[in-house]
Amino acid sequence: ASYLSLLDLGGQSYIGVRLAQAFARDRLDEFRVVLREGFSLFLALAIVAQVVVLAVVFSPLVPWNASARLVVAYYSGAILISVPSAVLGSCYAATGRIVRSATVGNLCRVIYVACYALALFWKVSQPVYAAIVFVTVTATSAVIVFDLHRQLGDLFRPTATLASVRAGATHLRSSLEYWMFALACGLNVQGLLLVVAAGSGTASVAAFATHRAAANLIVYAGNLLRPAVATELTFMAARSD
Repeated sequence: ASYLSLLDLGGQSYIGVRLAQAFARDRLDEFRVVLREGFSLFLALAIVAQVVVLAVVFSPLVPWNASARLVVAYYSGAILISVPSAVLGSCYAATGRIVRSATVGNLCRVIYVACYALALFWKVSQPVYAAIVFVTVTATSAVIVFDLHRQLGDLFRPTATLASVRAGATHLRSSLEYWMFALACGLNVQGLLLVVAAGSGTASVAAFATHRAAANLIVYAGNLLRPAVATELTFMAARSD
C-alpha cells in the first residue's frame, strides 16, 4: 500500500514552492488559486485511487482472506488521505510558519506513537491495528486543517471543484521533476527491501528494515534545517534577492 504515496506526483513540493512564491510577492489571490487547484487535483486523485483499490481488494478474483482485505483497505485509505493533506500542510512553510509546522508535526507524531504503542500493548488484530492507523491519520489531518484555518484565516481556502481539478492538472507538467526525486528515494528505500525479500524471506526484511532505520537516524539532523532553508531560498528567489 505504501506505493500509493507515489500518486503525490511531486505535487506537494511543487505546489508548496508556488505558494511560497505567491506569498513572498504578496499575491494573495494567486496563493488562494494555487492552493485550491492543488488541493482539488490531489483530492480527486486520492478518491479515484481509493475506489480502484477497494474494487481490487474486495474482488472475488483476488485470493486474499478477509483480514488481508481489510488491512490493505485501511492502509491505502490512510496513505491516500495524506496525499491531499500534505498539499494543505505545505501552507505552513509557504507562509514562513516553520516552527509552527514542526510543533504540529511533532504533536501528530506523539499521537501516532501513543496510539500504535497502546494497540501493540493490547495485541489487537492486524485489521484493528490498520483501522487505528486510518483513524489517527484522518484525525490528525483534520487537526492540521483546523489549525491552518486559525493561523491563516481568509488566506486558507481549501475548496474543491471540478473546474479546479482541471486547472490543477496543468501543474503536473512542472511537478514531475520533484516526483522523479521522490521516485528515486522510493526506489532507494524499497528496492533493497525487495531484493532482501526475494533472497532471504520476510524475517530478513524485518531485521534489515529495523537496523537500517536505526542507522539512518543521523539523517534527521539535516531534516531539521532543510525545510526552513528551502523556504527562505524560495522567498529570496521570488523577490529577486
